[in-house]
Amino acid sequence: MRTNLYQKYKSLLIICCFLLSSTFTYSNVIGYAPQELIVRLLVDVDAPSFFEQYNATKNETITLKRVISKRYNIYLVSTNFSNLKLDRYAQSLMLEKEVIYCQKNYLANTRTTTPSDVHYSDQLSLRTIGVNDIWSSTTGGLTIDGDTIVVGIIDSGFDYLHEDLEANVWRNHAEIPNDGIDNDGNNYIDDYHSWNFRYENDRHDQLPNIGIRHGTAVAGIVGAVGDNATGIAGINWNIKMMLLSVRGYEAEIAEAYFYMLEQRQLYNETNGAKGAFVVTSSISLGFKQAFAQEHPIWCDVYDQLGQVGIINVGATVNEHYNVDVVGDIPSTCPSDFLIAVTNTNELDILEYKAGYGQNNIDLAAPGTNSFSTDLNDRYDFFGGTSAATPHVAGSIALLYSLPCEDLIYRAKNNPPDAAFFMKEMIMQSVDYLDGLSDKCVSGGRLNTKKAMEKIRDYCGGVDLQLDFKILPNLVAEDRDRIEIEYETTNFEEHQIFIHDSMGRLFYDQRFNPPNFEDKRLSIPNRWTKGIYIVSLRNSEGNYLSKKLIVF
Repeated sequence: MRTNLYQKYKSLLIICCFLLSSTFTYSNVIGYAPQELIVRLLVDVDAPSFFEQYNATKNETITLKRVISKRYNIYLVSTNFSNLKLDRYAQSLMLEKEVIYCQKNYLANTRTTTPSDVHYSDQLSLRTIGVNDIWSSTTGGLTIDGDTIVVGIIDSGFDYLHEDLEANVWRNHAEIPNDGIDNDGNNYIDDYHSWNFRYENDRHDQLPNIGIRHGTAVAGIVGAVGDNATGIAGINWNIKMMLLSVRGYEAEIAEAYFYMLEQRQLYNETNGAKGAFVVTSSISLGFKQAFAQEHPIWCDVYDQLGQVGIINVGATVNEHYNVDVVGDIPSTCPSDFLIAVTNTNELDILEYKAGYGQNNIDLAAPGTNSFSTDLNDRYDFFGGTSAATPHVAGSIALLYSLPCEDLIYRAKNNPPDAAFFMKEMIMQSVDYLDGLSDKCVSGGRLNTKKAMEKIRDYCGGVDLQLDFKILPNLVAEDRDRIEIEYETTNFEEHQIFIHDSMGRLFYDQRFNPPNFEDKRLSIPNRWTKGIYIVSLRNSEGNYLSKKLIVF
């Protein structure tokens, strides 16, 4: 005798409702519509007649308010139940044999996550670019394939032992620290904490007496540990930051770029066994009033970085002039794999002391009065294009952690294409501001939330293709299984469920669609004659139902 899954399912719901009503103390919340219930009846039950009889029998007043689905016999009803007793009456309705389920009309919350970091309220720039809306989906750290995401930061004054940074500092685990041997064969001895190109060791500048703190503040914006009840939250709560200390000489800067390039190239060549999955770099250094032809070693490296999959972000000058005319490095480097950034202030307008250029500055980002990490476990305000740039680099790293298999497939199989794709996502999702229309290529200011939405569109998270067909039609001699062939552009968890003509759950299975194999399901069972409704639902809540007739 076949187990009646519907009865088990309903019994569990009744038990859950009872436990909830017994455990919680109710308060005057706005999490559901007062005195409303959503009720699903068996498909052959006439709703007006049912509720009329129920009211007469129970001496209650339930009124049909709206049809949610005529096909599935689902209704929104209003009641005379007090809100304190609404769960109890929902439980009572569930006991009726005609009812499949009954629940309150809950109000969905906006999925904005607020971290516990004590200075988060000072980080207004993160809300300007919508990062807080992404944190409900991801807080960074890993790709959908489990790759550890790394950001290369070229700067000076890194307090890599800072309480809010140390856990997110990249370590070269192919190197044994302090043994005097180049364990990984990359020509750097003991580069466990990456490298200081000034002193040729892996210890970074910490000189509070002369105010060297620049790199510490940049790193805090990219990846201060989030939701740890300490300090601030980085754009990425979990991330690995490759700290590359330079004095500012061009040879050191070029060497730092090649260091991260070789780590990513090694990662690509060994399928992640060695190296580091560096996806973006941030530099807040440069030469004002200079052009690309004067600095070929700096500008040429960007194309090489792009070929291994790294999109690079560079700050423009903190002076009020047109870099297209006067020049700036790295802003005027012509590479497709560079994003040149200027600075907006708290009023969301271009900071007066910030470079601009309709041809060479790609976009703006919040910079002025950003709040970040400081030396010796302290925190302070930080600004300029130096602060705007890590907002962009940190955003790129965060976006790589979205559950998008197509993006990571690109990154593994066509790295330059993935790098340029990420630049396009950033550039095409800016907030257009009047004061920027002739000041930068995009005409706008970074909006990380919009970039996320654009990537989700690409990954199939919004405009989804969802379809299936049942093969073959069931006949008497072939009732032991059905084959379902489906199409989907979403590769997260799906669910297929089947109800019989009475609305009873007959079959329920969850699965993840394969990337490159045939998308087909084989459902075994002993079918009886009748009509069934087969439904396929994806992780976004979209679903499609089709009728199956067994004869």
